[in-house]
Amino acid sequence: MIKYLRYILIIGWILPRKIIGLVLFFFALPFGRWANNTVFNYVLENDIYLPRLLERPISKLHRFTFKGKDIYGYRIDLYHHTKDGGYIKYKKVSKLQYYIAVFIWGWLDNDSNYYTTDLGFMEKVVIGRHFSWLPKIAKNQVQKEVDRLKVKGQYGNSFDLGDYRKFEFYWLSSTLWLIRNTAYNWKYLLHEVREDSKYSFYKQINIFGFITHWGFIPYSNTKRKGRLVYGTKYFKYIDKE
Repeated sequence: MIKYLRYILIIGWILPRKIIGLVLFFFALPFGRWANNTVFNYVLENDIYLPRLLERPISKLHRFTFKGKDIYGYRIDLYHHTKDGGYIKYKKVSKLQYYIAVFIWGWLDNDSNYYTTDLGFMEKVVIGRHFSWLPKIAKNQVQKEVDRLKVKGQYGNSFDLGDYRKFEFYWLSSTLWLIRNTAYNWKYLLHEVREDSKYSFYKQINIFGFITHWGFIPYSNTKRKGRLVYGTKYFKYIDKE
């Protein structure tokens, strides 16, 4: 019963987080680095399933040197063509600290390749493939931000870099990216389960002649394993016998 209730709450949370997140992103952003480190430490120490982080090549807790700094924590090796990899400084995190950090962290998007925006996305905005209705003056502003990012930007998302990730904000590009990827960290944390998770289930239901599916894609399938599904979402990834 709990697994179904959890699933229903996650589905019900999708629309509110997209609406509320357009505002709370700006309140969460100044605390993003603290929240990121707190969430990562708690996840790694307490075996919480956060696939986007755990798929990175992360070393066990130890002391090492990173770009001349003495670090005690976790080393993230090169991933997604990052130049140096990254690290997560260790700190002991209580459950209360974790819950506070998650509430802040959830409104951000750790998968942005420049912290608050995406270079490929920005370039497509400039040529009109995204937000084609934008006036020329706005597209020119995005082009200026593209030029600045290419000179000063630090490539690699927050999962790749951890605490090495520096703060970056490009006011128009970041706002447009926010509209596209609102509060995606909630999705990264809640929308996937382990193979042996007590929350895992999968059902196909015929609704008025249409086959729909609900739950999490079974691990017996080849793609998107453990990914949350509803209606016909990701139905194409289900192996057909």
